[in-house]
Amino acid sequence: MNLFQNKVALSRLIVEKLAALPVDFKEKDAEIDASRKQGSAHLKAAVVLPLYFKEFNGRSEYVFQLIKRSESISQGGDISCPGGMLQPRQDNMLSSFLKRQMLPALGFRITGHIQHADAD
Repeated sequence: MNLFQNKVALSRLIVEKLAALPVDFKEKDAEIDASRKQGSAHLKAAVVLPLYFKEFNGRSEYVFQLIKRSESISQGGDISCPGGMLQPRQDNMLSSFLKRQMLPALGFRITGHIQHADAD
């Protein structure tokens, strides 16, 4: 059986791999700020990998969404994950909307919060 067809096994593997990664958002944020003060062109960005389990015509498997970048931007035409540059004011507004409206409506339960580095 393909790993993408095994809902439980893939979920466990993802959680296991993510749990092993350092949670160093604030450190990375500070590194980017420091490098920009020295003239670097580094920018803050994030991506999302929407992953869901789909059953169709007797087949079940995980699927995920990719996008094709607009031809009018850098690396135009590339296939990538949805995401983009961080914009604190807009991101905070959208985050509040997601927490209050979208996630509960979709049946998601918020189990924790990652504070944006600018919120200190």
